[in-house]
Amino acid sequence: MFRRYAIAGTLHLDYIADLAGSAAHAGTVTRNSVLLSQALGIPVPVVEAQLMHMLRTHAQEWTEFVHALGKGSFVSHWAQATA
Repeated sequence: MFRRYAIAGTLHLDYIADLAGSAAHAGTVTRNSVLLSQALGIPVPVVEAQLMHMLRTHAQEWTEFVHALGKGSFVSHWAQATA
């Protein structure tokens, strides 16, 4: 059970990191920016800029973390950040 949690957590963090640089996910970011904008009462462009900043920061930190673990880590076997 804990192995499955570890794999799921790794895949979730990896997916979030992928949102920052994938053109295929641009619609996902835009849709969520609109929803957050409505919920927070902040203009969509401001929310989208802040969301992209957060995603890029996460992607950079995630990649550095995965690389620091090394190729022998179970995380590196599941994360695209090592590719």
